[in-house]
Amino acid sequence: MKLSVNKVLKNNTVYCKIYKEYLYLLEIFNMLSYFSNKSNETNELTVINLISKGTTITGNIICCGDIRIDGHLKGNIVNQGKLVMGPDSEIKGDINVESAKIGGTIIGNITVNGTLEIEKSARLEGIIVSNGLIIHEGANLNAEISTRNKSTQKPIDNKIVNKASDFSRAAVL
Repeated sequence: MKLSVNKVLKNNTVYCKIYKEYLYLLEIFNMLSYFSNKSNETNELTVINLISKGTTITGNIICCGDIRIDGHLKGNIVNQGKLVMGPDSEIKGDINVESAKIGGTIIGNITVNGTLEIEKSARLEGIIVSNGLIIHEGANLNAEISTRNKSTQKPIDNKIVNKASDFSRAAVL
């Protein structure tokens, strides 16, 4: 049996498209797994908002569910859930969220009611206020950092940070 080159290329193209869709669905499944630590005792539907790579949004985002950003945002975010930023993402604006895991670039002020995790691929410029802070080695920060005592919700430490060794109340991983 002979296959023409056009037929082989056409079949490979179809397989490539199917494989790319499979990888995309696998990525979404992994993202859902990441957000699945919410309590299963309630019957509430967990809402996950996704701004994918290659997407640019200009304007403010106000949402109640978790949000993952792999694209670009020029505006502010107010969110009662988690914010997860991929390594190629960028936000130019202020952020006010419940918890966050940052892998991309933020130019603006960040307020996190829970824990803020800054990955090694992250770049942040602005003022950071959070109850808990985890900074991975290699993160690029040019920020003023305040951590709050959960019982009083008042800043307990205020320091300009230029390198990892400057941290007084941050976990550097």
